[in-house]
Amino acid sequence: MKKFNRFLIWLLLLCLVPLSLAGCVPKSDFEALQADYELLQSENTSLEALVKQNTEDIEEKEEIIEDIQNELESIKDQISSTRQELDSVEKQYRDSLDEIESYKIEIGSYLEELQLYKDTFGSVVQSDRQPNYYRIYLRNNRAATDPTFDELESFLFKDNTDRNDYIADVYMCGDFANDVHNNAEQAGIRTGWVAILLEAEDGSTSYHACNVFNTVDKGLIYIDCTGNYAGERGPSKSDTRVNLRLGIQYKPRFMFASRWTIDGMGIIRDIEVYW
Repeated sequence: MKKFNRFLIWLLLLCLVPLSLAGCVPKSDFEALQADYELLQSENTSLEALVKQNTEDIEEKEEIIEDIQNELESIKDQISSTRQELDSVEKQYRDSLDEIESYKIEIGSYLEELQLYKDTFGSVVQSDRQPNYYRIYLRNNRAATDPTFDELESFLFKDNTDRNDYIADVYMCGDFANDVHNNAEQAGIRTGWVAILLEAEDGSTSYHACNVFNTVDKGLIYIDCTGNYAGERGPSKSDTRVNLRLGIQYKPRFMFASRWTIDGMGIIRDIEVYW
């Protein structure tokens, strides 16, 4: 560039000097100037080509930079979209965990309920099937419905089955439960007949019978209406309520009298329900 500037200065001087003075310039100097001029022209051409090439390179790099910037913007959008998807997936994951916990609680409740049915019903639950026990014949009423607890109490208070005498081998617990069942069904109240296997302290076992009612407001209610032995004193109403669960003591409690009590009759080992 310095040589090119020097050339321009010389060129300017030559333009200012009249052509008539050309003969006053030594030929050697003129040839030297001519050579410098040609050299500078060549360098200027090279520089112009270099500038053009650099300009093209710069424009190409600017295009590359612009493409990179556009690509970066696209990547930013993709990252933003991916982040939103991740947030959505994370929310779904949390919701799934909550749902799983809810299912665990629900399953736990079902397991408890199944265990309750197992503990309560024991080995047999039958509908419209006669129990395979002596003198037992159940008469079901298709129109019978589940009562409220108050309706059940009202029926039991009016029913006099519990006033019958208990006579061994003649009229026993199974007969009491059979008559209560048939009387309740005739009155339009759905009921079940229940056989319970009891284990005494000495390890011996025996069967006892009672009734079950599926009340609409208090669920399953077990009623034992077995009366007193003939000639034995007792309350005017012998209807009792009992809690049935495998492994616990069978201990009825009077429903309509408070001063009378009944001792435990044995550990419940099995339960059969016939509706």
